[in-house]
Amino acid sequence: KPVVKELRTYAVTDTNDAYALIDLTSELTAVGSDVVLDGDPEHAGVQFRPSQKVAENKSAGYTFHREGINPNQDLDLPWVAETFQLDGQKWTVQHMSHPQNPEGARWSAYRDYGRFGPFTVIEIPEGETQTLNYRFRITKGDTPSRETLAEQYSSYKHVK
Repeated sequence: KPVVKELRTYAVTDTNDAYALIDLTSELTAVGSDVVLDGDPEHAGVQFRPSQKVAENKSAGYTFHREGINPNQDLDLPWVAETFQLDGQKWTVQHMSHPQNPEGARWSAYRDYGRFGPFTVIEIPEGETQTLNYRFRITKGDTPSRETLAEQYSSYKHVK
C-alpha cells in the first residue's frame, strides 16, 4: 500500500559555461495518511555519487559557501561543491538546494569517495504535497572560486 507518491522531473540544460546543468524537482504527496519522511542523512535525501573510480582514487574534496562549515553540525547549507578526479580529468559538481525547500537540511559532504547531498526530515499531511528543488551544475576542471559558485547559486535561487 503506497504511503507517498512522487512526481519527479529533471530538466537538463546545455550551457556555455558548464558541462551540464541539471534541475531536479520532486513533488511528494502523502497518500492515505500523514507521512513523516525520516532517515539517516548519510544515505537518505538527494545524493550525488560519482563513478566508483572516485572511491578507488579517494580524490573527492569539498568547498562550502563560507569557511568554517562543519557539515555534521551546520544546517541548511545553500550549496556544496565537490571536485574529484576521473580518468585523469578534474570535475566539479555544485549541488544546490533551493531556498524554498524545507528547513533543517543536514548535508553529508565529507566522504572521499564523493557521495554527497542534503537530507531533511519532512512531515506531509495526508493529501498534501511537498515540493523539493535541487540543481546540479557540472563543470570540467578545478573548483571555481567561492565567489563564482555563489553567483551560480544566486542565479538559481531566483528560479521558481
